[in-house]
Amino acid sequence: MGTGSLEAFATIQLIYLIAALGHYMPLSMKQLDVGIAGYFALGAYVSALLTRDWGVPFELALLAGTLAGALGAVVVDALATRVRLAGFAYAIFSLSFAEALRIILNNVSAVGGSGGLVGIPAHTTLPLVAGLALVILVGFWLFDRARLGQLKTAIGDDELIVPVMGVPLVATKLTIFAMGGGLGGLAGGLYSHYVLFIRPDDFGFALLISLQLPIVFGGLDRFYGAVAGILILGCVPEMVRGLADYRLLFMGAATLAVLAVRPSGLITHATVATVKRWLGLPSGGAPRRAVTGVPAPTVATAAGPLVVDGICVRFGGIAALDGVGMTIPTTPGISAVIGPNGAGKTTFFNVLTGLIRPQAGQIRLEGRDLVGLRPDQVFKARIARTFQGVRLFSHLCVYRNVMLAARSATPDGALARARAERALAAAGLDQAAWGLPPDRLTLLDRRLVEIARGLAARPVVLLLDEPAAGLNSAEKERLGALLGHLAEAFACRIVIVEHDMKLVMSIAETVWVMNFGRVLSHGTPEEIRNDPAVIEAYLGSEAAHA
Repeated sequence: MGTGSLEAFATIQLIYLIAALGHYMPLSMKQLDVGIAGYFALGAYVSALLTRDWGVPFELALLAGTLAGALGAVVVDALATRVRLAGFAYAIFSLSFAEALRIILNNVSAVGGSGGLVGIPAHTTLPLVAGLALVILVGFWLFDRARLGQLKTAIGDDELIVPVMGVPLVATKLTIFAMGGGLGGLAGGLYSHYVLFIRPDDFGFALLISLQLPIVFGGLDRFYGAVAGILILGCVPEMVRGLADYRLLFMGAATLAVLAVRPSGLITHATVATVKRWLGLPSGGAPRRAVTGVPAPTVATAAGPLVVDGICVRFGGIAALDGVGMTIPTTPGISAVIGPNGAGKTTFFNVLTGLIRPQAGQIRLEGRDLVGLRPDQVFKARIARTFQGVRLFSHLCVYRNVMLAARSATPDGALARARAERALAAAGLDQAAWGLPPDRLTLLDRRLVEIARGLAARPVVLLLDEPAAGLNSAEKERLGALLGHLAEAFACRIVIVEHDMKLVMSIAETVWVMNFGRVLSHGTPEEIRNDPAVIEAYLGSEAAHA
C-alpha cells in the first residue's frame, strides 16, 4: 500500500469511525435507530451543495451538514416515539427514512439525481479528520463521566425507571439521538469533501452494514467497542491482500465468530473494569475521599397530606382501581397498603407516580394536583418510589445510581453529592460498596440502594413496593428497624406495599387494606388485625392473631 493510498485509507476509516460513534449513540440505549446512512447522506449533500453552489465557507458548510444530520435524527426519533414504535418496528421505520431519502436524491435533478453530485471542492484532509476524531474521542471519554452520559447508560439498562427518577425521558433521548445524528452528518460532510463525487447509492444498505457490524463486533457497552470494531474490521480487509473484495463478508463472519463467544461484543463494561484494575485506576465513580459525618441538610417537615379521591383505572373491562380514596399524612412516619394479589396495590403506586393516568379521580399533594403529570414531574413534586423487583442500573456503580436521583432533584452538584452520600450512609451501606456494580451486592443491600436512591431526592413521600420480598427473617428485622429511623431522619412519609404482616404490623402507624381495586378498610394495625372484613378477605384468623 503506497503512501497516497495509505493516507486515503486512513482518512476514510477515520470518517467511518466518526459515523460509527454516531450510530453507537442510539444503539447503546437499546434504541434501534438504524437511519445512520440517511444522516450521513444529509450531511454529505448539505455541506457539498453549500460549498459548491453557494460559496459558503467549508467550516460553516460542515456545521450545516452536522446540524442537518442532527435534525434528521430528531425528526425520525420524535415520530417513532410519538407512535410508540419499538424493537424491529423502530428499526424498519428508521431504515425506511434512509431508503426514502436515497430514492428522493436519485430522482431530484437539482442535486444531481442518479448521476451524482460532481465538482465538490476538496477541503477534507487527513490531519483535519484525525484532529476531529481525537477531539470526538476525548469528548466521548468526558461524556461517559458526565450526567448525560450516565443517563444514556441508565436508559440502556432500564428505560422504565429513568423518568421515575425525575428525568424527562423523551427530551433526554432526543438530545442523545441528535448528538448521534450530528456525528453522522459531520462524517458525511467530511466524506463528500474528500471523495469530491457522491451518488445516492453511496448511502445505501452497504454503508449501514459497514458502520453497524463494527459496533456489534466491538460491543455496545462502551464507545471503545466502536473504536475497536472500526480498527479491526475496517483495517484487516484492506491490509490483507485479497480480502478487500470480500470486505462485508469478512466483517459479517468475524462479527458472528465474536458474538458466538462473547454475545456482548469484544469490549464490555467488565473488560474495561478489568483493564482499570490491571492499571491500578479507579473504576467505580464513587467519591475518592473518605466520607465521614456527612452533615444532614436542613429539612422542613411537611405539613400537608397526600389526598387521593375517587381514582378509577380500567384495563378493558377490568377495574384495576375502582373509586380508591385515601388521605395519607406527609409527616414523618410509616403507612402501609396491604391486600391480596391482584387487589390493585402496584397499580395504585403506578398511578401515584404518573406511570398510569387514571380515567377518573384526583391526586393532590399539599394542595397540588398531580393527575396528568409525567413521572419526572411527579418526582419533582417530591414523590419517589421503588419497584417490586430490584431495579438498579447494572452498568452504573452504587454511588452513580443514587447520584442520578439526587442530581435530578437539585441542579447544585455539591448539594446532590452531599444528599447521595448521606442517603447511602444512612441506609447502612459501607463506603467500600459504593464503587461496586449493584449485582455484586446481597439482595438486602440492593434493596437498600434503591431506598437510598429514593431518599437522596428528598421526597415528601417515598413509596416502597414489597421491600421485604425475598429477605430472610433477620434481614426483615433489620429493614423494619431501619425504615422507622429513615422516615424520621429524612422527614418523609414512607408508604409500603407488603405481604409480610409481621413486618407491617410492627412498623406501620396506619394501614390501608385493598381488595378487588377498592379500599376495604383502614386504621391502626390493631384495628386492622381485628376487623372481621379484613380477616375474611385477606388476613385469615391465624394471621390476624399472630
